Amino acid sequence: MSKRISRAEYKKRAKLLKKSGLVEYDLRKQLSTNQKRKIRRLWNGEQSSTKWGDVLNKKADKFTKRHVSDKKLKILKSQGYPVSGNTVFIPNDGYDSIHIKGNKIIKTEKGKKIIDFIIPNHKILDELERLTNDKTLPKDTFVTVRIGDNGPFQRIVFDNYGALFHYVSNWNPKDVGADREQLISLMSIIEYDRGAID
Repeated sequence: MSKRISRAEYKKRAKLLKKSGLVEYDLRKQLSTNQKRKIRRLWNGEQSSTKWGDVLNKKADKFTKRHVSDKKLKILKSQGYPVSGNTVFIPNDGYDSIHIKGNKIIKTEKGKKIIDFIIPNHKILDELERLTNDKTLPKDTFVTVRIGDNGPFQRIVFDNYGALFHYVSNWNPKDVGADREQLISLMSIIEYDRGAID
């Protein structure tokens, strides 16, 4: 049998969830049964994740909240971003601004940009091929990839999309027994200005 949760504990949890933008309850009123159910579901389901732990434990300022379409939300969730409803939580690691424009998350710090592409995971090779034909990178701009919610590859960096397309097409994981196709499906493209990534 599960432990009974006190009214004070529900209020405390609701306050943290509200601060992080996961619920919009009037905390001056008594919580309804449905509201308590949602609080339990969010608390128990999301508390295990490190990122949700950051959000829920009064560190909502470590994230930038953006509302996105259902299609983008599904892609962003698969790329490792925490989501709730139509809200995505983007880690704000000291960036001056974070915007979502088209199929890109644009992070700016001291005038330098990092662009994270929002692409369905199984289409990364198609997107790289399209970018190879359609886009020339400005001077001092580089591209790489990352897998899931890990940081970008820092030793594998290119100054054009053609070279990155060739690399990803021929890439094989170093871990014995790793599923190449699954890892490629978790990759996302990162474009950044010189000095934006240490």
